Amino acid sequence: MKVFLVILFLATLAEISTGQKSKDEIFNEYAKKFKIHFRRNSNLTEPKERISRKFHEFEEQEKKFQKGEEDFTRTFYEFSHLSDPEFAEYHLGALEPEVNETIFIDEKEEENRLKNQGNCGSCYVFAAINVIRSQLALKYGTTAYDLSEQDGMECTRGCTGGWDYSVYRDYSQKFNGVAAYNYGNIHTYTGVNSGCKASSRPRVPNTKVITYGNVANNEKTIRTYLYNYGPLYARFDVYSNFYEYSNGIYSRASGNRLGGHAVLLVGYGEQNGVKYWILKNSWDSWWGEKGYFRMIRGNNLCGIEAGVSAITSI
Repeated sequence: MKVFLVILFLATLAEISTGQKSKDEIFNEYAKKFKIHFRRNSNLTEPKERISRKFHEFEEQEKKFQKGEEDFTRTFYEFSHLSDPEFAEYHLGALEPEVNETIFIDEKEEENRLKNQGNCGSCYVFAAINVIRSQLALKYGTTAYDLSEQDGMECTRGCTGGWDYSVYRDYSQKFNGVAAYNYGNIHTYTGVNSGCKASSRPRVPNTKVITYGNVANNEKTIRTYLYNYGPLYARFDVYSNFYEYSNGIYSRASGNRLGGHAVLLVGYGEQNGVKYWILKNSWDSWWGEKGYFRMIRGNNLCGIEAGVSAITSI
């Protein structure tokens, strides 16, 4: 990848107008907008409090954004009523590397589809499969295949969270490649682990990972790897003010640390003197900037620059 084309995907801010509406009215509009149904006897006190509090937080942040006092905005999504632990359980899933599996690459060596991981801690699979898919396209010019996150999830650690090497070593190397997205009677990603069936599914040619490793925590080195090897796997810590990101450059973390998340690092840019990374998420195209987000570059916010890895050959 010799040229990075920085495309800014600006998502439309999803607003819920309230005036002087009560917490019940705010919550009912939220539930109606996202078609969320609660059981008749559900205790909705905490969800109502969360939605009302967040509405006013988002409103204040938007005002500051318009004045240039904030770099990013936040908005409501279909998971905004969840508590932090509930959100972490259903929508994250990148574990911290085990010490004996940390492999550092020498620091001197310097068309993607948007999908939704659903209520499954499989972000590590989506990020790693995307890296393999990118390598396949860059090295072999092969774009005819869409690779299967479902097969990768079922044959690694399922929805319990995992690592890049869960996919590279324990899946692609073990089964001699990755399955195609459309195989047998499975045409879509379900997010439900029904057991590994890789031995009975054909592999896509040239999808077995040969060499991979961590990239040193250095902004220039990471840019060099992007230039030489294309999109990279990136793991970072998620805080409460991230998952409702709407647009702009995510530049500060606040709230509770919820867990680790893995995404695809695809590029970088600069806006009004603020340097940023461009990253592809796995929460569908309605999230953030059409499924992507920008994060401030160069200060290792949330550990983003300490959690990058690359495939150097397939």
